[in-house]
Amino acid sequence: MPENIKEIEKGLKVIIYARYSTQSKFLNEQIQKIMDYCKKKDLEVVSVQREVGKGRRFFRIALWKAMRSKKADAVVIYNMSRISRELNTAQKLISKIYKHNKILISVEDDSIINPELLSRICEVNKIGSMINLELLDSLAENMCEADIL
Repeated sequence: MPENIKEIEKGLKVIIYARYSTQSKFLNEQIQKIMDYCKKKDLEVVSVQREVGKGRRFFRIALWKAMRSKKADAVVIYNMSRISRELNTAQKLISKIYKHNKILISVEDDSIINPELLSRICEVNKIGSMINLELLDSLAENMCEADIL
């Protein structure tokens, strides 16, 4: 499986996945940008999966169809936020894409999304959140002792 966008073979069969949270007008613009990218990179588009929806509970049925399809070896998205804006959710979904033997290509980044790297970023993000909570707890404790709160 290629790890670098330069290793992608011409004619690679791909599925476009496009999602927009509110207006389908922007969905069509996103699809056109992805189509232009695929043409420039000489990627063969076999299907376009699109959906409008937002939120943590949004199921992303079109993404599931794209990752389970036997027609293509890659899923092309405009950018990471089209998978999810939440880092942990994105990491889980991207891992599932790779478990279905697909690579994930981001047009905006002109790169292959690496699930292992994303997993490490999630871990660093969790550690950073814990440190922030400890600092806030310590600050609140000091403010209580100083009778500021």
